[in-house]
This record gives sequence, C-alpha cells and structure tokens, in this order.
Amino acid sequence: MVCKGAFSPYASHFAKLLRPAKLRSKKGAKIYTLLDAAALATTCPIDLSDEGAPDFTCVSFYKIFGFPNIGALIVRKEAGHMLQQRKYFGGGTVDMIIALDDTWHAKRDSSLHDELEDGTLPFHSIFALGHALDVHQQLFESMSRISTHTAYLAKQLFNGMSTLTHSNGLPACRIYKDPEAMYGDPKTQGATIAFNVLDSVGTPIPFTEVEKLANINGIYIRAGGLCNPGGVANFLGFDASEMRAAFAAGHRCSRPLMVIQGRATGVVRVSLGAMSTLSDVNTFLAFLKNNYAVETVSPGLQRSSKSSVAESVIMHKTATHTITITASGKAKRHWMKTLTNLIRTKKDVDNPLRVSA
Repeated sequence: MVCKGAFSPYASHFAKLLRPAKLRSKKGAKIYTLLDAAALATTCPIDLSDEGAPDFTCVSFYKIFGFPNIGALIVRKEAGHMLQQRKYFGGGTVDMIIALDDTWHAKRDSSLHDELEDGTLPFHSIFALGHALDVHQQLFESMSRISTHTAYLAKQLFNGMSTLTHSNGLPACRIYKDPEAMYGDPKTQGATIAFNVLDSVGTPIPFTEVEKLANINGIYIRAGGLCNPGGVANFLGFDASEMRAAFAAGHRCSRPLMVIQGRATGVVRVSLGAMSTLSDVNTFLAFLKNNYAVETVSPGLQRSSKSSVAESVIMHKTATHTITITASGKAKRHWMKTLTNLIRTKKDVDNPLRVSA
C-alpha cells in the first residue's frame, strides 16, 4: 500500500495568513495530513474536534510560553498506525532485546507513545509544562481572549502603518498580505505584519538596517526571508530565473543582498502576542515615523533615467547607502563614510547607527 501525505502550515510563516483547518482527505483515501500549528497556537485556539481535522498536528510549547523547550505531536487515533511502521527502535520503546547469538526485540505496545518515546524523556520540561499551562490560564484566561486581543492590536498597527507617508505622499511602508485576509479578523489573519520600509522615492530600505535600528531603540523584530522561500518569491515578485540570478550575483540566505533590481530580497516582520499592549503598537509606529518618514525630498535622490545601471539610493536619517546593480547582475554595495546633512534627533547622535561593510 502506498500512502501519500499532505503538509500545510495553518498560519503562514511569512504573513501569517490563516489557512483552512479542514485538511483531512475524504474517508477511505490513502492520504494522511500533517498540520503545522506552531505559529497558530501562540495566539489562537485550536479545535480538532471536527471530522475534517488533520491526522497529525504539531505544536510548540516554547512558542506559546517561552519555556519549556518542548513541543507535542497530536495524533488522530485512526492514523496512529502510520507511526508504528518504523524499522528502528531506541531505548525505552522495547520490553526485551536479544543481542547474543541472535537478534530479536519485543516492542512496547501498551500505547502509541510507549512505542515512540525513545531514550530518556525530558522530565524536567514535562514537569514545568504543567506549571506553564496553569500560569498561562491564570494570566490570560483563554486562548480565545488572547486571539481577540492580538487581532485588535494587529488591526491598530496595520491601520497606522498603512497611513504612514512621506511628505510627498508616497507610503513609508509596503505591507504584504493576502487579499482575502483582514486584520482584525482572527479567522483570516494572524497577529503578525510583514513589510518593507520605503524611502521617499519608493525604494526599499535594507531590512537589516531597520532591524538594527529597532534593536538600538529597544524594539525586537525579525528581518530577512523568514525561512520562507515561497513567501519571498510570491510577495516580493521573484520568479525562478530571477532567484537563480540573485544567487549567481552573490545572494545567500545567511549573507543576503538587500535590494536587487529595486526589489527587496527580504522583509521585516512584527509579531504580537498575549503580553503585547497598545503602548507597544504606538511605540513602534512612533519609531517608524520618527526614523523613516521623510519630511523633505532631496533633489539628489532623484533617479536618472539615462543611467546605464540600475542604481538605488537608500536613505536613512543617519546614513545614506548606495546599492548598484550592473547589467551583468553583479551587485556592489558601497557604504558612504560621511553622514548626510539631514536633521538628526538627539537619540540618533547618542546612538549612531552601526553599519558594517
């Protein structure tokens, strides 16, 4: 018998679009489904009582509570036999082993988890998990309440970022979301926002620059491809040939080229959780406005249509960086050693942006 499998994340790692939960195949089909609910479970309740629920669901307690560092695999009883077909075993999953003169072993079969729990269990973490569950419920009452709370915060942040513009009217942020997803509706959109910051001529500011400056200001966000090559290709508009060309030009996940042909190669992502507050949202909006919303546009930032190369000037209040992409696809990054004459706040002076070549 050949059994096929289908895998789907409930919440996209890129923009956290919530996907349909009914992944289970029609009755009798030789297909089993696995649902990655690690991101979903942090802010949303999970209901697996429906017959259309997946056969296997994995969650991360670390992502929900911060500690302990363990997760769980939830198995539909009807699909449990699929995990009993492995050809190997480890200590703790057998009742008897013959190793001399013959090779034989008797598997433990009183329950499914007895057959799968190889070696010594992380019992300290298991003890801690009970306390984590109790404290979490005391603090937040229910996952439904957390879902409502984070959906409200995400909507406020989305609305604020959507209306943030430069003085010339161009948007300061480009937000990536599915057309069907609606911020404020936890059934279609999770509590994360993936975006790029744009300068006053619409060029993406390197996502690592935004992350560094946010960290200096006590704001911790994630930047890059987010371990989601499909999301990068889809939302940022790169086809397979362009991705290969970017690789040939030196782009790597661990050492990315920030902008290629005027397009960012990664994003900035803000994630909200149970302990996030409206003050956090307002702080981040103020950070974006104070550092990236340009009041005036310098004539020197205008692009020349006669240039033989595609050149983008990425402007920041503390420095200007030039990224040049030649016709051959090679990208060169030149860091200017002098600061621009833009007005700088006292915080900028006290905490200058540290940039490495």
